[in-house]
Amino acid sequence: MNEIMSAIYTRFNTTNNLKTALNGQMYPHEALQSASFPYGVYMVVSNEFDEDFGDTHEYVSIQFSLFSEKESAAEINTLYGHLKTLFDDQILTVSGYTMLMFKRRTSQLVRDPEQATWHYIVDYEIILEGEK
Repeated sequence: MNEIMSAIYTRFNTTNNLKTALNGQMYPHEALQSASFPYGVYMVVSNEFDEDFGDTHEYVSIQFSLFSEKESAAEINTLYGHLKTLFDDQILTVSGYTMLMFKRRTSQLVRDPEQATWHYIVDYEIILEGEK
């Protein structure tokens, strides 16, 4: 699903509050070892193909992870708000497909006391029509 990964990065790479707050650090699949806090990661969690009466659909689950090392949850909650503003209910341009839906489904805030970091896990469901 390189097409959806590219579309997400293109959306992130515009001028926006999330990109500014993360200092441009949004990584596909995993962060660089040299990444400094705060940063984000996004990945395809699942991808299901369906064909029905000649129509083809891809159902894609994307997970965003946001990370902060601030003691309070203020920064991580701000990052979450920026993520929602940037991606909730957006229709992205995906090469070879028509995007029908980009919907946030779940989110969970986790505190790692050993690492003293915050991790926001946010899952989106995407429906694409057509196939290359």
